[in-house]
Amino acid sequence: MNMFLQNYDWWQLKRCLLIVIGLSLLACQNGEGKDKLSKGANKSMKTYPMGRFRVDVPLELKLAHQEHRIRYADIEEFVWPQNINKEQVRNRIWETKLSEIDNIKPLKGIKNIVIEKKDFSAIGKWAQGILYYGDRLLKEEMYWNILVDAGQIGVWIKIHGIDKKAMQLNIDNILKSYSFRNDDDLKTSNTDSFFSKHGVFKLPYLEQEHTYARFEGHPLNFKLEIEMNETQEVEKTGLASKLEKLLVSYVTPGLDIHKIRSHKRAVAGLKGEEIVMKMTETGESKLQFAWQYQGKEDSGEHPEIELTMESPDGNLDEKLKIWDAVLDSMKPMFARKK
Repeated sequence: MNMFLQNYDWWQLKRCLLIVIGLSLLACQNGEGKDKLSKGANKSMKTYPMGRFRVDVPLELKLAHQEHRIRYADIEEFVWPQNINKEQVRNRIWETKLSEIDNIKPLKGIKNIVIEKKDFSAIGKWAQGILYYGDRLLKEEMYWNILVDAGQIGVWIKIHGIDKKAMQLNIDNILKSYSFRNDDDLKTSNTDSFFSKHGVFKLPYLEQEHTYARFEGHPLNFKLEIEMNETQEVEKTGLASKLEKLLVSYVTPGLDIHKIRSHKRAVAGLKGEEIVMKMTETGESKLQFAWQYQGKEDSGEHPEIELTMESPDGNLDEKLKIWDAVLDSMKPMFARKK
């Protein structure tokens, strides 16, 4: 067996293997596919804004993790604890972060890790930041950690780079653009905005955008993942040919792959590929669902998008309905520019 598989759970290969297998099967088909799609999920759905898109997810699925990056800044939001003195909690959280940074081992040739501490509150929100050296391999690399009190929530903004002035300008723009999200933000049209878990950044696309969410806890025991990334360079070689090489290396005796769907499918007006498969190995069967769009180079409206869903075998018809409902619900937050 390939040494890679000996040290890696088979099911963790789904991103590089599942999609490419599906696309290799797709290559053998013509047109848009003739599989009949089941519509609707017969379940209540909840809308989640994600970056510059929105998607509906069954209420039974709970958001387990969500993360975002905009203009090189990693964003982490949290809800302030209830019935507490927020000022005391806020100060304690900030002091803990300062202590963590103070305990970073000194870098060779750099006497002081901390470069600067700055009060960003003049921008309109309580915000404190610290700039420091934190990369032991690249001494010029600087990090800003900023804690923002945005009312009902707190926000950590982390950004790194080697140009202090450019970083400062970027931080100012991000802080000025951010606000806690309300229902009106979701209804406004023709606006360039990037949506995070609790907030909205009213900024047009520039570069370096990423959003990811994982949903778990459904009674049918499946997990749904959604990921979007800006595309610096669209793949020019076909994924199917890449997977043929992977199949030679990774597929082992006793593995059975049964195709349920494999065809082109438009989601949110974006022409991508869908695959649904049952994979069985050593008596264990799992269902794998995936839809992928390769994106357009350096575009906020056309990022690389991947939706995946996996579960133990069983209840296929109901899971297909849920999967279709999720894909059919996805749309851009605002009308695309013509």
